Amino acid sequence: MSHWLDDAARGLSEGRYSRRQVLKRGGVAAGGALLGSMTGPLGSLVVPAVATGAVICSGQRRPCKTGEQCCPGFDLEDICYDPSIDQCCVEDGVKKGICSRRKECCGHHCCEPDTQTCCGGGCADKVEELVCCRKNANDPGERCYEDVGEDGQAVEKCCHSTGTCYDPRDQVCCGSGLCDKRKEECCHSGSQSYCAPKGECCPKGEHRISCGDYETPSRDICCPEDEYCCGGVCCHPLDCGGDVCCFENEHRVTCADGKHICCPKDAACCGGVCCTPDDCQNGTCMTEPCSCPPPLECCGPQTATSGLCISPPPYGAGCCNDGVPSMVCGSTCCSPEVSECCGPAGGPYVCCGT
Repeated sequence: MSHWLDDAARGLSEGRYSRRQVLKRGGVAAGGALLGSMTGPLGSLVVPAVATGAVICSGQRRPCKTGEQCCPGFDLEDICYDPSIDQCCVEDGVKKGICSRRKECCGHHCCEPDTQTCCGGGCADKVEELVCCRKNANDPGERCYEDVGEDGQAVEKCCHSTGTCYDPRDQVCCGSGLCDKRKEECCHSGSQSYCAPKGECCPKGEHRISCGDYETPSRDICCPEDEYCCGGVCCHPLDCGGDVCCFENEHRVTCADGKHICCPKDAACCGGVCCTPDDCQNGTCMTEPCSCPPPLECCGPQTATSGLCISPPPYGAGCCNDGVPSMVCGSTCCSPEVSECCGPAGGPYVCCGT
C-alpha cells in the first residue's frame, strides 16, 4: 500500500484529491490489501479495480458499476446511474440529471406524478383550477389558475394560441395575440383571427395586413384572402413584380438575375427590361434608347450598329440615315466618308472633304 499512500499525499498537497476522497480510497485500498493477503475462498473473491469494458464517466476517477451508464449531472462531473431503476432526464436535447423511474422529469426537478404536474420548468401541485398553458408540446408552459371571482366571472384563462395567461375581463384571446377589450375587437376571416380597432374588421373574405412601400408608410389594409401586400397595394403573389403589382394587361416575368418585373403580355425580360422576343438579341433589347450624359446626345434607337452617344451639330455629327452617325451639314446629311462641312458663316452649307 505504500505506493498508494505516497500518491495520495502528493495528490492532497497538489489539490488533485480532497480529504474525503483520500479517506474513502484509503479504506477501499486497506480492505483490498487485507483481502488480498488472505488465503482460501474469501481471498479468491477479490476483483480488479477496473473490470474489462467498465464505463468511466467524464470527470470521475472510478468506473461505474456493472450495468450502469453515464448521465451528465448539474456540474462538470457526469453521474453513474442504473437504467433499470432510474432515468437520465432529457429536455430539448439537453440532459438535466437523474430521476427515479416512478417520477416525472421536469427540468432539474423530479415530480410526483400522482400529486404534481410539470409546468414552467418546475413541479406544481395538482389543483382543480391549475391549467398548464402551452402553445405546443415543446413549450414548458405557464401556470394559469382558471378561477372565478366573487361576481362569478373568470379572472384568469389560458390562451393556448399564445401559451400565456390572461384576464378575460380585460383581454380576448384572438389568433396569435391578445386583444385589448377597451379599444380592440377580435376579427375572423376564414381560418384567420386577428385584433383590429373597434369597427374596423375587414369584410367577409378579406384579411387585414400591414402594407407599405418606399413612398407609403406601412398601414393596415384589407385584402382578399389570396392576396398580399406588393408595392403598397393588395396583389396576388403571381402578379407581384418586385415592388410593383402588375396591371391586368401585364404579367409578371422573371429575369436572368432572379428579379421579377411587370411586362406587357407579349413581352419578356431581356437584359433586365421588358422586350419582345424579336427585339431581344444576345440578352440585349435593341429598342431601348441609349442614355447619354449632357451635352452628348443619343444617336437614334439602340440597334446592333448604333445607339451611340455623339456630339450634337453644328459642332459634331448628327444622327442621319436611320440612326447611322453621319455629318449633319445644314439641312443635309453627309455620307459617313465626308469629314467636313463647308460654307460661309450662316450658310448655306455643303458637304466637302473626303
